[in-house]
Amino acid sequence: MRIIIPLVLFILIIIGTSIKYRDPEVKIEIIEKKIPVPVPIPSPPDTIIIYKDVKDLQIKRQGAPKEQHLKNMIKAANAIYVPLLGFMKEKLGYDVDIPITSFYRNSWYNRRCKGATRSQHLHGLAFDFDLMGKYKKYGLTNYDLYRFIKESLEFDQLIIYTSSKAPTYIHVSFNEGKNRKKIYLAYYNNKGQLKYKNITNYK
Repeated sequence: MRIIIPLVLFILIIIGTSIKYRDPEVKIEIIEKKIPVPVPIPSPPDTIIIYKDVKDLQIKRQGAPKEQHLKNMIKAANAIYVPLLGFMKEKLGYDVDIPITSFYRNSWYNRRCKGATRSQHLHGLAFDFDLMGKYKKYGLTNYDLYRFIKESLEFDQLIIYTSSKAPTYIHVSFNEGKNRKKIYLAYYNNKGQLKYKNITNYK
């Protein structure tokens, strides 16, 4: 009996913690996998797949998002990721996953990624995604998702990272009540330096 009571209390605490972070529209699932990571299909359409980094050491140091980070991530997911899933389903006729390659980062991991010192990833406000060319044969690319976000959704920053004429991946952030709708093109110059060009007013 002395063992059962503490065990029941422990279970109730765990359940209570889970409910605390639960959102009615979307949940966040953190999966530890190594690159290259296959596109996870099928997967529940209400689940966001977040891939941690390639090395075990980095996975350990990355740490779990804190409560405020999770709240920010869920807001960003509901405002941008869920509509993106709907857009893909409308075009393809069935549910698919859009692989998120980076979401929340702690400061150590952000430095490893050579992220900006004020990166919105540090607060769980931004995520990166990449279709990895999987739906190109159906006429859907990262550029199509970029256009959908630009024309249909609220966002703070939208960045196209490119090594050629085609986007290699997309960065997007959502900051509730403070969205600026800034758009940038990220590219490497002749010296191999990463540069950002403001294209907010480009059509």
